[in-house]
Amino acid sequence: MDFMANGLLALGASPAMVHAVEELEQAISVVADLHGAVSINIGTLDPKWIESFKFAARTCKAKGVPWVLDPVAAGFTSLRTTTATELLDIGGCSVLRGNASEIMAVAGTTGDAKGVDSTKGSDAALKAAKGLAAKYKCVVCISGALDFVVTPSGQVSSCAHGVEMLTKITAAGCLVSSIIAAFLAAKPRDFSDAEAALYAFIYFGICSEAASQNSQGPGSLRLNLIDQLYNFDLEQLGLCQTGVLVASARSADGRTLPLVCRWLRRIGSHTVEIPGISSSMYHASADDVGMQIICLAEVEQHRSAMGIAQSCIGPFELDPITRMSLENIVSSGASRFPVRHFRDQNDPHPRDLQIHVTQDHVKVVHPGAERGSNEVLAPYSADFPKVIIHPTDTCKFRLELSEEQDKVFHFVALSRTSRDLIALLIRTFHARQYVATSFVLSRLYQDPARPGAPLTTTLVQDFDLQRLADRLGKELDRTVGQLEAVERVVRTSNNEKRELQAQLSETIGSYTEAIEQLHQQLAPAAKGGVAAALQLQIHDGRALHSKLQLELQELRQRLDEEQRGTGPDGTDGPAAQMRARTIEAYRAEIAKLRAQISALAGSEKQHSERDSTRAEELRRLRGDVDSLSREKEGLERMVAEGAKSKDDLIENFLYAKGCLDKLQLACIEKSPACSPEHERQVAQLRETYNQVVDERNRLMIRVEALDKDREKQKQFRESTLEKATQANARLLEERDKLEKEKARVSTLYQQTMAMLAHSAASADYEAEDEAVLQALREEVAKKRELVQKKEQEGESLRQRLKKLAMAG
Repeated sequence: MDFMANGLLALGASPAMVHAVEELEQAISVVADLHGAVSINIGTLDPKWIESFKFAARTCKAKGVPWVLDPVAAGFTSLRTTTATELLDIGGCSVLRGNASEIMAVAGTTGDAKGVDSTKGSDAALKAAKGLAAKYKCVVCISGALDFVVTPSGQVSSCAHGVEMLTKITAAGCLVSSIIAAFLAAKPRDFSDAEAALYAFIYFGICSEAASQNSQGPGSLRLNLIDQLYNFDLEQLGLCQTGVLVASARSADGRTLPLVCRWLRRIGSHTVEIPGISSSMYHASADDVGMQIICLAEVEQHRSAMGIAQSCIGPFELDPITRMSLENIVSSGASRFPVRHFRDQNDPHPRDLQIHVTQDHVKVVHPGAERGSNEVLAPYSADFPKVIIHPTDTCKFRLELSEEQDKVFHFVALSRTSRDLIALLIRTFHARQYVATSFVLSRLYQDPARPGAPLTTTLVQDFDLQRLADRLGKELDRTVGQLEAVERVVRTSNNEKRELQAQLSETIGSYTEAIEQLHQQLAPAAKGGVAAALQLQIHDGRALHSKLQLELQELRQRLDEEQRGTGPDGTDGPAAQMRARTIEAYRAEIAKLRAQISALAGSEKQHSERDSTRAEELRRLRGDVDSLSREKEGLERMVAEGAKSKDDLIENFLYAKGCLDKLQLACIEKSPACSPEHERQVAQLRETYNQVVDERNRLMIRVEALDKDREKQKQFRESTLEKATQANARLLEERDKLEKEKARVSTLYQQTMAMLAHSAASADYEAEDEAVLQALREEVAKKRELVQKKEQEGESLRQRLKKLAMAG
């Protein structure tokens, strides 16, 4: 805790270490009045501390105070992880900072924390950080060899500053969280929480790098780090385009004098005035990179009397964040930036658009699926596209895609960094298209006094050779990559060309063979000429005509024979054919009747077999019922006898016990002198008593055995009765089937009789047909008698089934 307090004091903040619930509300109220911030660190945990953490988070949310959460050792124990998630669930958290293991544990994934140390690289927690940032609407920072800052929209920024020896110092991460809270409190209004957190990482990383140069180990690094936080000087690191320049003047008595200022840019010997600004404050921008800013100030009320004051500062450089982002985007070759478009200065309904910047063109589009003709695309030309940055507003700029007014857009970027990136990226790609690298090198490496002659020395203070070499190396790598891609395309095209040539050669060869075969087929015809070919065709036509004439004559003869109604020999007439067809029809009908009678006979046989089977089953069931009844009567008799024997035994036992009691009383009354007769009687009674007890035990065993046998017989009788009931149900089903079969046989009989009657009423039959019909009538009469007999047997069977059902 002292390391955090000393570090905050060294950088110029005013820390207050408060954890008692009784003073938290008052302390946070003071922080809110001072527009400060709160850092909640869960390094020390107990129920009182946890309650104070939650109270502080709720109070900050209620008073609108930004607060930073450091989930120390989350994932090491479930209590720490639960405490961190409960604090985030309260809401209002501005920044969540932790190492990779802590962030992954809070997100619910496996972080494998080793105490407060992380076992994962910072990039392994990016997915978890994006999920937490989107869920809790806060900035998530991941500390590590490469620090990451993730916004709720998923945008990721990184910082590579820092030293490995920081992992050997306790509370280094806690100090970073406190510095982030200090930067949140001190940031300008147009800066986002993510930018403040990223600048805090850069500030701490630069200080740690400077401190490690004079440190022998972790102990000296701890002390030197506090010194570097205190001695940090922005002027030593150079001026960035994100700064704000302010001109001020005081009179002799200490009064502040109002100023009117002119601001100019100077590069080399050229000076250009910045239009549209006359106040005493100037916001540097991407237009000022590589230039010096000159301020000409004079007192507003006494311009001629007090003269003009001049000041020059610069040159300005890109800040590390913008430089890193620009290099990444240039390497990728394209990027997209969300902006807001205002049609004019008083537009009440601005539109949300996107600017797509690539190496070949700049495009303004509507985000989402509905784009179509609303896209405006402008390739790079000599004068367009160009970006004009607003001199006073840190987010406004104008994008001119051409001279046409409908292609001039007034935009507002999401932040100053986003606006500067858009301007610098468009200018970089535009310069690549129209300014050759050889031209730049020729201007950089020659003596201005002797054009064409190379420089003998370079001005290191004005020109960074290392940076130029890095950029040229990246450009060379990108060009080599493009060349390799072109070579791959050329190789692929050559291979496809060779394959197409081979296919074309094969096709030409196949067509050549087909043409040669056609020539060979046409060669014989070509020898006789056209006349010979026509003669052959005429000959074939005549032969076909003769064949068709013969077929026509045969068909006419057949047609005449059919019309006369005669057969092939001409002896049978139409009447004989009709009689033959009638006889055949009767014979088919007789065969059908015989088949039906055979089916009836087969059904009768089956019915007889079923009847015999049912009768046998009935006899067996009746025998089973009789045997069960007899067994039941025998068991009932045995139960009655057992009960009677039991009663006799109980009575004998009670009698013997009474006699024994009397003898014992008599012995007690005459105990001093018992006669031998009495002793003998007592011995006999005791023997009798023992015999009675043995007999009782034997009878009890027998009664228990009888009870068991009776229970078994009862179960057997119940199972047999169940079987009889099931058999009865089956017999009832068979009865229903017999009734259905009877109905079917009756229907078949009626159909047979109707067919026989129809056959008797038809035309004359031959003598043999009459005999067959008579035999059929007799057989049908027999079958009718047999059916009546079966009906009687079925009726008797139904009566027996009813009796059996009543008996069951």
